Amino acid sequence: MIDTKWIQTEYWFSFCQNYCNLIFFPSSLLLIVSLFFGLFIAPVDFQQGDVYRIIFVHVPCAAVSLCFYSFVGLCSLLYITSRINLFDIMALSFAKVGVIFTFLSLFTGAIWGQPTWGTYWVWDARLTSQLLLLGIYVAYISGRGCSNPSKQLKIYMSVFAVMGLVDLPIIHFSVNWWQTLHQPPSLFKFAYPSIAPEILWILMYSLISFFAIAFSFFLLTLRTELFVYCEHKRWLKKCLESAIV
Repeated sequence: MIDTKWIQTEYWFSFCQNYCNLIFFPSSLLLIVSLFFGLFIAPVDFQQGDVYRIIFVHVPCAAVSLCFYSFVGLCSLLYITSRINLFDIMALSFAKVGVIFTFLSLFTGAIWGQPTWGTYWVWDARLTSQLLLLGIYVAYISGRGCSNPSKQLKIYMSVFAVMGLVDLPIIHFSVNWWQTLHQPPSLFKFAYPSIAPEILWILMYSLISFFAIAFSFFLLTLRTELFVYCEHKRWLKKCLESAIV
């Protein structure tokens, strides 16, 4: 018999309640260490100098933004097919975290672009498609995040989220499909990464730390969303009382 507890809101609220802090604080430490490595340990780039160090924030933020939206789309698809509310709540929680990292990827990219390209923004295929992703995030959160959404609205926004998945391959492959100012992939490609080893290991560590902190933010957001959704449930009161004890 298949265990169905993992699709129950009670199970996930208890999980978030028990493990949020256990995951958040180590993740924060990982992030601080990775930023230290990127700012002070990584060697100076012979072409860009120290300005390239923003790569240790920009690339992880961009990776999280795409990965988390894929989870938004997946959870939305699961909600459409199953009508299990947990998946809809998870999709919203992933979106609320993913939109922050999408904005940070654009912001850090603009800072990096000014000394590299001589401007903060160009209507480049990569930048434009990433900006579109930010718009999709905001539109989904604005539509789905209203108080007491109807079941029909949840379905409509879930369909919208699934349709938004089309933007992800456009973002990733835009530098290969069109002539762009943005450099081709150095890490996420079907070949050995074209990055110096002494920079690569720090970048990989930064990716791990950013994904860890993003996941901890997701759990914190999910706990809040579940609390709002289940505030009248009896098990929620028992769970909170046991946590106090």
